[in-house]
Amino acid sequence: MIWQAALAVILILLVTVAFPIWLDPYNVFHYDNIRFNGVEPNQIFIKTRYILKNPDRFDSFLFGSSRVGMIDVSKIKEGRFYNMNYSEGLPQENLDNLKIFIANGLKISNVWLGIDNISCFTDPERHKKSLMRRFYPMDGNLFKFYLPYVNCSKAFRSLDTILGAKKSDGKREKDFYATGNSWLSQEMNLDEKANRPAWEKHYAPRFGEAVKEIKAIADLCEENGIKLKVFTNPLYIDTYKKCLEEGYGDFLDELAKVVPYYDFSTIPQTTTRNDFVETSHYRFEVGDYLIKCLEDPEEPFLRKQ
Repeated sequence: MIWQAALAVILILLVTVAFPIWLDPYNVFHYDNIRFNGVEPNQIFIKTRYILKNPDRFDSFLFGSSRVGMIDVSKIKEGRFYNMNYSEGLPQENLDNLKIFIANGLKISNVWLGIDNISCFTDPERHKKSLMRRFYPMDGNLFKFYLPYVNCSKAFRSLDTILGAKKSDGKREKDFYATGNSWLSQEMNLDEKANRPAWEKHYAPRFGEAVKEIKAIADLCEENGIKLKVFTNPLYIDTYKKCLEEGYGDFLDELAKVVPYYDFSTIPQTTTRNDFVETSHYRFEVGDYLIKCLEDPEEPFLRKQ
C-alpha cells in the first residue's frame, strides 16, 4: 500500500507539475529555447531573463508596444540594439526593465522608446493578471513568479492551440534571439477584414501617470549617461482619429512639456492603408523609415517637424 501511495503521488506530481512545465504554453520555463506554439509567449519575461543571462551581447534597447516590433533593429547603426517590444508594452514596465538592467550592471549606450495610445490608456495593473504579460519580478524571486504557470488545467486548455499550430522552420526563433523581432522572416499580409479603429474596451485615460513614467525614464537615462530618443508610433488614420477623440492630443501636449520627442503619428508615409498590416501595426517598410528619421536629423520630414 505504501508503494501504491508513493506511485500515486508521483503520478499526480507528473500531471500537475511536470506536465505544465514541459508543455509551457507561455514559454517562461524555456526562455532560452522559445517555441512559437500558437500561444502568445510572455515576451517581456523571456526577453528580460535572456538579456540578464547575456549582459554583453547588446548595448542598446528599443522599448515599446508590439508596434515597435515592426522596426528591424539590426538596421540601426547607433548601437547593438535588441528589440524589447511585447504586447501592450507600457512605459512603467519599460522603466522597470531599465532599472533591472542597470541594477545588474548592464552597460547601456542607447534607448529608443516608442509610445502611442496604448502607453497612456492602459493600466499596468492589468498585466499582473495576464500570463502573457506578467513582468519579470523586480526582486528576482522567480519561484513566486512561476507559480501561476504551474497550472495543469490551463496547460490542458492550451493543447488544442499548440497541436494545431503551424510547425516553425526555426527562422522566427533565430530572429527572436538575434534582434528581439519575431516577424522578420514572416510574410505580413494586409488584413482586409480589419476596417475599424484599433481600440480596446479596457482603455481609459491615465495621461498624468504616463507622462510621469516617461519622464522617469528620461531622468534615469540622463543619470546613467544613456542617450534617449522618444518617438510616437505612426497610427492608422482611423485609429489616430479615435485616439484624438479620446484625448490623445492632450497627452502628447503634456508630454512635450517634460520630454522632447519625435511625433510620427501621421507621417506622410502612413496616410494610406497600404502602409499597415491592419489598423494597429504598420509595416516593416515604415519601420525602416522611422530608423532613417531617428538617425538623420537632416531628414526632410524631421526638419518640417
